Amino acid sequence: MIIINLVISVIVAVTLLLDYGNNKIFDVNHSKILKAVLPYGVILGHISAYNSQHFNIAIIGSFIVGVFFFMSAYGLEFKRQNGLIKFKDIGSRLSKLLLPLLIPALLYICVLLFQDYNAWSVILNNFYTYQFILPFTWFIIILSFFYIIFYIALSIQDISNKKFICVVLITICVFSIVNFILFRETAAYTNFSSLCFPAGIFYKQHEDKISNFLDQKYRYLICLFFLMITAFLSNINYLLPITILLWSILIVMMTTMINVKGSIIIDYFSSISYEVYICQGITFLLLPPRFDKLPCLLHIICTFIITILIATLCNYFTLSLKKLFKSK
Repeated sequence: MIIINLVISVIVAVTLLLDYGNNKIFDVNHSKILKAVLPYGVILGHISAYNSQHFNIAIIGSFIVGVFFFMSAYGLEFKRQNGLIKFKDIGSRLSKLLLPLLIPALLYICVLLFQDYNAWSVILNNFYTYQFILPFTWFIIILSFFYIIFYIALSIQDISNKKFICVVLITICVFSIVNFILFRETAAYTNFSSLCFPAGIFYKQHEDKISNFLDQKYRYLICLFFLMITAFLSNINYLLPITILLWSILIVMMTTMINVKGSIIIDYFSSISYEVYICQGITFLLLPPRFDKLPCLLHIICTFIITILIATLCNYFTLSLKKLFKSK
């Protein structure tokens, strides 16, 4: 975490010196940058579990998932404030989240069978740890619950912003407590990033005030200072939910300082970011065990390349499926 925060801090500091002319609003282009980059941080964290003797940053996965929770809620709140979503849209929203799982899940089962695994046993074990067939998909399962919570709150007539955030926050806290009590041995980690979802709603509701706060350069230095603190707090397990919450807010705030323009490369990697996250488990299954003994850098490069190729194919077939369903 310390190394990662240092890298982020250097990038932000250089960007601050070179370009500072935007309006500090977290827009689609800022979101695309985070989507394009962050999934590889999750993969890097999982690779470190196999190379823990060289480096161990497995905890970074929970922090990055927190940012994804934050951005998902931010986007939903933006649409709610602009009257772009209604309760009846919940089915469509969930299908957009779950449909991209179909092709990767089928591919994962095929690889299990091809490699003579007990596919049924592996899948059951994944379900037991909050995964939807594919490993590392607990994020999608939890996010689906949060979407349902958001849309239920959305259905309340004439609800104010303050009451809306309170309903979502209290419901998610209750959900997290119950989840921890029932599944503390197998899926307690699913609670670490939960608070980032209501934080995304809160951030959007108060974005003008946050933007005004960031008008002065020295205030970014304050954000950088607190960002570095999260590296040390991450070692204290019972503070992880608050630490991840702080990290996700600060990452988004720091991202707003960058003047982002359209880029084919960013657009491409952003478009497959969801599939990259989903398909990493397939890559780990495909790579033979001896890859764990390779030099770390080579292991990382091979994993990234294979995951990008699989994600691109899955994205293509998922888009084809969507077009097929729309045509009917």
